[in-house]
Amino acid sequence: MHGKQQVSQEEERMLHKLKDYRVLSSAIDSLRHMILLVFFFFSFPFHCSLGVVEEAKQGVAMADVIPKMPWRVWLKVHTKAICQALPVAFFIVVETKDMYYRATWDVQPMHPSRFSTGDVVAICNRWYTLPTYGHKLYSFVSKALLKSCWDDVGVVVMRDQKPHLLFCEFDGVKEMPLEEFLATRLPRGVAVRPLLLDPTAAKLSTPVADLFLSEVRKMEVHPWYLFNASRRGGEEHKLYELCVAMNAQRAKLRQMCTSSRAYSRQAIEDQQGRLRDLEVMRQHMAAHVPHDDAFRLFNGSLVASFLATFGLLDRQVPAPCRYVPQDFAHDVPFAGTTSLDEPIVFFKS
Repeated sequence: MHGKQQVSQEEERMLHKLKDYRVLSSAIDSLRHMILLVFFFFSFPFHCSLGVVEEAKQGVAMADVIPKMPWRVWLKVHTKAICQALPVAFFIVVETKDMYYRATWDVQPMHPSRFSTGDVVAICNRWYTLPTYGHKLYSFVSKALLKSCWDDVGVVVMRDQKPHLLFCEFDGVKEMPLEEFLATRLPRGVAVRPLLLDPTAAKLSTPVADLFLSEVRKMEVHPWYLFNASRRGGEEHKLYELCVAMNAQRAKLRQMCTSSRAYSRQAIEDQQGRLRDLEVMRQHMAAHVPHDDAFRLFNGSLVASFLATFGLLDRQVPAPCRYVPQDFAHDVPFAGTTSLDEPIVFFKS
């Protein structure tokens, strides 16, 4: 019995040794496979780079064989490509921007009685539905270059309690009922910015508007001057922004004087002193900005000149012919505390 127990113990030791050997053998195999994988991973890019170098050498050799393109042919090919790509790029930009803004508009129907003479109407045209090719090109280019969907602007004149739109076309200034304009033009969208008059200013009268209309109908239209006016920059644009800031400061002073909240006398005097300083700065800047006395009629200058006729805008600096439709989508440098209310989109198609 004792001999059998000794044999069984030796067999168990042999089995344990065999198991350890198998584990060690599998570990060595795994390590060997890992070394092979690492070697292949690091050597593969080297072999690929050798192949790329050989292909590049062959390409250089082929380039020496292939004749170069004459510069006139090269210029013709690239000019043709640019002439094809630019209109497509402009089309994508213009239409994408228009459709994006159209999706954000919250349309609020407006009763005719809510309009008043002097309200500014911003128009987003469908450029491809306009009556003439010149007008289509004009609308398309203005949308692309001026970076705004509002490419046209007009002003409201009330007649028999109904709003009429005064606007500028290629063939002159026109007036028609707003409802008829929307039915015939079918723009992509129309918004109105109600005119908020200074409490001390008189309401805009229809007879004065009729006199203005009779005068501008005699003038020649310069629609393409829009792009010259849009280049307002340097001291001229700084003066424009200063006049906008002065309008905001005057509105703040009036609010301080009429508010139910009691402002101290010192605060009101400080605000008045700030306005005096801005006026001195405005006069200094106006002396260094060239003034063009020639008036050129187009959509932006029509609306600016209409408002200047009632003393709401300065006729000197900035001149009415330096306004573009996109200016009326933002703050305008009115005299006094007159301003435009937030835009209300009342038509979308």
